[in-house]
Amino acid sequence: MQNTEKQREDSGKAQIALLVALALAAGAGGVWSELQAAPGTGDGVTEIDVAYGTDTNSIYGSVSPNGDGTATVSAFHSDFVIFQLPGLIVQQTFDSLWAYDPANTNFSQTVNIKPGASANRTASGTASATLAGLLIENTTGTFTPVLVSFQLGVDNADEASAFNNHTLNVGTDPITGKVTASRVVSSGVAVLGPTAGSISISVDGEVYASASGAIGQVQAFSNHSVTRIQ
Repeated sequence: MQNTEKQREDSGKAQIALLVALALAAGAGGVWSELQAAPGTGDGVTEIDVAYGTDTNSIYGSVSPNGDGTATVSAFHSDFVIFQLPGLIVQQTFDSLWAYDPANTNFSQTVNIKPGASANRTASGTASATLAGLLIENTTGTFTPVLVSFQLGVDNADEASAFNNHTLNVGTDPITGKVTASRVVSSGVAVLGPTAGSISISVDGEVYASASGAIGQVQAFSNHSVTRIQ
């Protein structure tokens, strides 16, 4: 699959919001309880995110080590068409690929940024992960478990800023349907490049989707704690 050259910064954010909304809906009927706090603190915790979107598809990937030898990793791709009717915009999704693991051990990540870095700097990094995923073919109603591998790259992102975030991250295991939520408290530095990112996703060993000139962001945490909730 080949993405077109048109890029929308809000597309990746919209797909992340959609993932959170679906996960919350799936877990609404369950009982959520405290599980554990992963010891994700210190200067070694980093994150890479890449997102790209056009009028017909979107792609996203993220690798965020938890600080305990595992990482929260996710990948998403969707093909769709948008119909614009009088007073109404309709999006019809053809195929979508979902993969999420809050405690992945089959990942790698390398970045050149540290917490407290100057705002006048660039940042680069690479990441990869392999995990179980789900391929949904909406035209046929087929749900197929697949093995997903993806690679992320950020090259010379140059829009740096400090952050202090308190967030709730929610995801659903596409195979078991189990919902996982994590409270994350973090502070550090983020460096973003509107066209600095690249991403490639493979399904069962075959290249499924890729994009270059994507939104890419590298983060480094001076403080990062993850409390997992079920």
